[in-house]
Amino acid sequence: MRALIVSDIHGSVEAAEKALDHFESLKCDEIWILGDVGMISSFNDYKDLITAVRGNCDTDYSAMALDFPVEEDYQLIERDGLNFFLTHGHLFSADYFSKDEMKFIDPLGEQRDISVFLCGHSHVWRIERNRKGVLVVNPGSLSRPRGGTVPSFALYETNGEDGRTFSIRELNSGKIMKSATI
Repeated sequence: MRALIVSDIHGSVEAAEKALDHFESLKCDEIWILGDVGMISSFNDYKDLITAVRGNCDTDYSAMALDFPVEEDYQLIERDGLNFFLTHGHLFSADYFSKDEMKFIDPLGEQRDISVFLCGHSHVWRIERNRKGVLVVNPGSLSRPRGGTVPSFALYETNGEDGRTFSIRELNSGKIMKSATI
């Protein structure tokens, strides 16, 4: 299983098309969008493969260009026995998010321990454990990187015997800048 993880596209058709080229060349199964898509329709052909969350710059108006939902502030999904918390990053703190955080966010909902916290918002890629031991993955920005970083995306993949791996990759070349196995 492979998922392309993107964030902070901010309406850049060129950046979205490059990311979709990687989706195809890496033979990905899903796309996880962590907000701030903008007014572009590039991803619409992949709507059945997308899980997306709303970013602080996503509006009802920009959502009208999309054929997939971006209304939720977070999504909780399970893949390969792991629970992934997807959010943009402007409402939930990556540094202090704990495995059992769902009991505070949705006390009446299903309680599952969080394995990985996925967020964007900062426009700076990141892959490391936070203060509470949860793996935090931020793919950076496809179109407006900050902090001296380059346009980037993340890839989640299961590698059979090697486990499950996240990698942060340069948008232009696909070169791996950092990876972590979980």
